[in-house]
Amino acid sequence: MELDPKNDGKLLNMENDEIRMIFSAFNYVPSFALRATMLLGIPDILAMSKEPMTAENIVQRLPCKNPAAAAGYLKRIMDILIVPGIYSRSLVSTADGKSHEAAYGLTPVSRLLVKDDVQFTLRPIALLHSNQFFSVGFQHLHESLLEDRSPMEMAFGKTFYELHAERPEISSVFQDAMTCYSKYWMNVIVHEYDGFKNTKTLVDVGGGEGESINHLVAAYPHIHGINFDLPDVIKNAPPIPGVDHVGGNFFQSIPSGDTIFLKMVLHNNGDEECLMILKSCYEALPERRGKVVIGEHVLDDDSTDDDVQFLNTLDLIMLSVFLKGRERSFEAYKVLLTSCGFLDCKLVKLSRGVTLIEAYKH
Repeated sequence: MELDPKNDGKLLNMENDEIRMIFSAFNYVPSFALRATMLLGIPDILAMSKEPMTAENIVQRLPCKNPAAAAGYLKRIMDILIVPGIYSRSLVSTADGKSHEAAYGLTPVSRLLVKDDVQFTLRPIALLHSNQFFSVGFQHLHESLLEDRSPMEMAFGKTFYELHAERPEISSVFQDAMTCYSKYWMNVIVHEYDGFKNTKTLVDVGGGEGESINHLVAAYPHIHGINFDLPDVIKNAPPIPGVDHVGGNFFQSIPSGDTIFLKMVLHNNGDEECLMILKSCYEALPERRGKVVIGEHVLDDDSTDDDVQFLNTLDLIMLSVFLKGRERSFEAYKVLLTSCGFLDCKLVKLSRGVTLIEAYKH
């Protein structure tokens, strides 16, 4: 490969088509480097230190068989995560004071990966999406297009829901990530959205083990909460004051309530399945002013290029896992809702990327 004369002979010029193509093919590398640091507990080690730490100091806290070699490996892993802003790197004096060496620290991004941060951590989400269970499906993306089966089904011979029911280790990783997502979203919703204040009975459809409805009932103690999900999920749900756990199938029927909450449910499904779910919601609501609140990442006219790329990435994850699942624009959700009889559809944009859609039964 020839060096680019327009870039003073430097190889890495992202305006060079060849380099951009090769670099794009390398995109998986930072994800697995990040996973390695999480499994090694690097964010937690750095969080306990008041100062940036050298690789040599970090490996002293790990059960390495060859600490000297491990420090060299760790430097290479950490260095690829500097430019994305996941970790920081600074120079500190060596013990003899004659030279300098790299020291690593947390950034606002990697602070979200600290395992023992009881306030908030995104570690379970990052571990899920770098897990072989999720990533191996992408090896079958091309076959999926030809065979009309989800890449995950092509990889494992079973659908996601079958794997979720049969393999506890997969179910555990997935449920941890969904609980994490719920904490993230519900912290924003409880503090910024007042659309549940007049609700008497709230049904959280696809509510998992009850993380979301726990937040809502705690914020609005007058609400009677119903956490609704598959029986295999509900059986693991802990007791929550003011909440009934109900097992069932939302394609068939949903418990009655005056407000129904659907968070990160519809994007798992194709349009036909979404219509079935929304019709079940419509039938479960009272005749006058029953409300459905949908929590999904949504594109609209104000979406930036970064928003679009983020949603396109999530969209491909939905395809990989569920095949028919997809991310949608507000207009696409509006079409689905009005097809089921809902009116007065409204997009509610909160902070930190959280978006809700309200719609009413008349």
